[in-house]
Order: sequence, then C-alpha cells, then structure tokens
Amino acid sequence: MATSTPTLSGLPLTNPATSDNPGGSTPIYTFSSGLVQISGIASLLGGDGLSEMAIGLKAAPGLAWASISCFGILKVVRAFLAGSIPKDTWRDALGLRTGIADEALGFGVWSDVSSPKTSVAARNTVRLAMQQRESRLAEQRAGIWLNAVNGRADEIVQTTTTKAANRQFLEEKLTGWNSLIGHNRLLRHTLAVTSTFGDEKRIQVHFYIPDTTGHNFQLVDWLLIAASALKASEAILLYHLGSSYLWWSGMIGYACCLVSAIVLQALNLGRDTQMNLTRTGDYLIGTLPSYMRIGSIDKQIILGQPLSVRTKPLWRWAWAAGAIINVLGVGITFYVLVKELEESTYLVYIWICFQILWVLLRTLVYHIIPDSNGALNVSLALQPLEFISSSSQARVLRLLLAASILQTQEHVRIREAYFEDTQSVSSPGQLIQLLRDANWQITEALPDQVQRTLTGITIEAIIGEHTLRTFVWITCAKINNVDIYDAVAVLFHASSGERYLVPGVRVMATRPTKPIVQDPEAVVPCFDQRGTINKDKTGYWVYWFPMQDNNWLEIRCDPLSVLGSLRGYRVLTTTALNKELDAGILGISLRGIEDLSSALGASRSSSHLLIKTIKGLRVSDAM
Repeated sequence: MATSTPTLSGLPLTNPATSDNPGGSTPIYTFSSGLVQISGIASLLGGDGLSEMAIGLKAAPGLAWASISCFGILKVVRAFLAGSIPKDTWRDALGLRTGIADEALGFGVWSDVSSPKTSVAARNTVRLAMQQRESRLAEQRAGIWLNAVNGRADEIVQTTTTKAANRQFLEEKLTGWNSLIGHNRLLRHTLAVTSTFGDEKRIQVHFYIPDTTGHNFQLVDWLLIAASALKASEAILLYHLGSSYLWWSGMIGYACCLVSAIVLQALNLGRDTQMNLTRTGDYLIGTLPSYMRIGSIDKQIILGQPLSVRTKPLWRWAWAAGAIINVLGVGITFYVLVKELEESTYLVYIWICFQILWVLLRTLVYHIIPDSNGALNVSLALQPLEFISSSSQARVLRLLLAASILQTQEHVRIREAYFEDTQSVSSPGQLIQLLRDANWQITEALPDQVQRTLTGITIEAIIGEHTLRTFVWITCAKINNVDIYDAVAVLFHASSGERYLVPGVRVMATRPTKPIVQDPEAVVPCFDQRGTINKDKTGYWVYWFPMQDNNWLEIRCDPLSVLGSLRGYRVLTTTALNKELDAGILGISLRGIEDLSSALGASRSSSHLLIKTIKGLRVSDAM
C-alpha cells in the first residue's frame, strides 16, 4: 500500500483514500508543518526593544539588526510605517502612533496662519489635539516649538548678534508652528535638567549649550553595522544546500535596511551626536493659556534645542523602503513555506535555526548599542529675558506670539474673527512698532479733542485678548482670565497725526434669530455665558472705549472688520450704555456697566503689563 509523504503546508494534512480510510480525511500534523505555523506566529511577535531598533532609537545599526530575523518582522514593519508617515496627525489617524514612535519623533499638530480661513476639519484636528494634550498633562507638559536657525547648534548661544540676524527674527512673520503633545527622547533629556519659573516675575530663558566632550560612537556603530553582515552566512549556506527561494527571500529586507544604515552612517545621520545635530528649535513648554484657562504656573523656554537627525527626510525614505521591501520578503518567504516550493525539509529546519540565532544575537546587540542620543551630555545656561541678546529676545517674542495666535485656532468665536488681530501682530517687529507708535504709553480714555473729530480717526492695529493673555501668563501676573476674555487694545490714529493705544472691551454679539418685538416690555433679555460657541457664524464684534467726559465710544462691526476709517460708531453716555447692556439684546455675558468696568480694568492692567515687559528689552531698540 502506498504511503503519503507529509507536506510542509501549515494547513492540516490528510491521508490519501484507502480501503480502511475511504474518505482520506484523517489529518496528519508533521513536525515541519508545525514549525511553519510557529514561524508565522513568531513573525507577529516582538517587544518594545525591537520597535526602538527599527525606529532609530538605537541609531543606524539598529535599523540593520531589526530586520535581520524573520521572527518579529511585522513589529519591525509597523515601526517602519510609523516613522515613514510625514505628518504626526496622519500617524495617529492610521493607528501607528505608539509611545516608542513619540520617543523617536515626538508628536505635534502643525498650525498654519498663512490663510484667513481654515477648514472645519483642520480646526477640529487642533481642538482634538488640545483635548489629547489635557489628558496627558499628568505624563508630560505640552508646548510649542519653532524652527530657530538652519545652522549648527553651537552657533545658538551668543552674546552679540548682527543687525541682519535681528531683522530675521523681528520682521519674519509667523506662518506656522508645531503644537507639542508628545516629546521625543532628545527633548525629554533636556527637560529633565531644566528648571521652571512659576511665581517669579522675571521670565527665565534656557540656552542649550552644545556638548563637545561626548563620545560620538562612530567606530562602534560601523562595527555593529558590519557585524550584522553575518546574515549573509544564512543565504550562502541555504544556496549551497540547494535552496531555490529561501536563500534570497529572507535576505532582501535585511539588505535594504543594511544599505540604509550604511548611507545614514556615512552621511553622519546615524545618531544624535553633537557632530550630527545641525538643526535647532526654540521651545515654549507648559500648559499654554486659552480662553478656557490661564495656563500652567510652571513653564520653560528653551532656545537652541537640537532637533533629532530622525526628522531628516532621508530617515523617512529609509523607513518607507524598509517597510515595503520587508513586507515583500516575508510574503515571499511564507508563500514558499506554505506552498512547499522548497524540495528539502532540512532547508526549512536550517532556515528556522538561523531565525532563532538571529533573534538571540539581536537581543544581545540591543543591549550593546548605545541609545541614539546617549552620548549627549545636556548642559543649559539660564538667564533672565532682559539680559540676553536682542536676537534671542526676538526669538522669545516669536514663541509668545505663536502661543497667542494658537489660542485663536481653538477659540469658540472661530478663527476668522481674529484675522485682523493676527494681521496686526504677526511678528515681534510689528508688535514693537505698534507700541513705539503709541510712544510706549497707554491712553486710558480717548481725549476730548479726538471726540470732536471722530470722522477723521482711523484704527491702525489691534492687540487682541489672546496676546494680552499670553503676556499675563508668562509674567505670572494676577489678572482674572475671565475678565481678559473681553479685553482688547486698539491703536487709534487721530486726524492731528497723534496715535493713542487705548484699552477697551470687545464682545461678540449675536444677531437675533427672531424678529425684534416692538414692545420693550415683551423683549426677553438674553445673556450668553462666556465661551458660547459661534457655530452659526452669526456673531459680530462690538467695541467699547472710554472717553474723558464719562462717555463711551461704541463701534459695531459688520461683522468682524474694524481696521481702517472709523465706521459704525456712536457715542453713548454711561447711563445709556448701562441700559443697553441691561436689556440683554446683544446676547453677551455683560449685564451692566459694572461688568463692563471689570473687563476694562483687566484690559488696562494687561496692556500696561505688555508695555512694561517689552519696553525694557534691548530688542525694542534693535529695529
């Protein structure tokens, strides 16, 4: 009687039909088929250490060693895919964001201010990021970062700067920034040695001091990359034993990663050493203020923080190629095993033994390879804001302006409402010039001569509540955030040529959805709480500014624009304004002149604070 020969298929095998077994359905489980099944499962396994090697936290050698074994290869591919995604929000949406990916690349939401309009989806992305940020506060503080210079990190700490450098940071308008939610390992090491400033009135600035003493591990990395070439012994042996497929299908993924590791190492992009770090960023760390909160007490400003080499496009290309080629290689390998395309069972045994050997060696190498930034000795210099160079002061102001503009993107009043605010103050130079035009003074009430020539007045610039709130937060001033919600300061240009920076109150009124009842007694007052969402975009700005004769200048916009010639205005007495507020026809939270005065007080205090903070800086004289 003929006997059946077991196959290498991972599926249950059956005996052929015989007189004793006419159906031929009795399954046979062979040792080799069991090994194939185990190998398939093993390709899914792998710990965080394997992900660290694949995503670059173990430098360029980790890239080659991660793909050396077929066991755990899908874990490696997942890490490769996470690294190859160009945008952090895409990585999160695809379910590829992990703690290891955050350690390697960080996680942030890019904010763009180049257009006055933003899609609802983009705004929701920012708001979702803010919600995620809130839930992670117990783990780490969030913040924002801006690109500093495209130069070496050791050019950042300086005591003197050229006028050209000053102009670069002063006049260049903010076009975008990253809102940090997850910190990479390089930044975490820096934050571990920084100090926060809380109740202090001075703004403290950390300067990253480049490390010139750390070991660069160049020789170690090259030796470890070369050692991974032991993988070739597997291909050579399988080929000489007559393998048709396994000798090369298990090699192509590793070969791709080996070439990538060699290229990265040759271009000094293998690890985060001082020699390799050529890009830096400026960071503002802390729970940033918003219309809902004043922000965290503790905050940190870091200038010249190096940006990891893993942010370079070449790393993303390496990860993308590694993911594609390794998926192709492992697919071919298991297709060969399942379809029994190799003639000898012993080839499969030898192949599996090699995979186990590579796993053991990979585990050993993981503990040998130094961390990608393990050679850096973090050193920081701490100085008060008023004592640092003018270009560094300009960089700090850029961070603060980015933090203020960010508030408009998550504001319930909608971003478009703050377009003229952003247009007025989108660079440190604009803010300083605005304050200089006002002669570094606050005019608490419009003078009488201005009232007589209101038709000749123009409004040149607006300092919104988001900017005032940011400076209140950074200076740790004790001003109620609820009152700042309606604060504003406007630069008036009188027909006489004089300019006045006048703090006022700005609210977003709502248009009635029902016809106005002619009978005043039938009108039901409507007082919306602060933070009401302008979801229908029917809101319009209403400004109030005090005048010296106890009157008020009211400006009603149509609907959001106020810059330019004065329009839509009228002069009200205190009694008339109080009556208007008490009627509740604007749909705002202010119920009378007392609430208005409270908001005006916050507007004046924060405006004085803004001038006091900036006037004492040497950057104010650098223009």
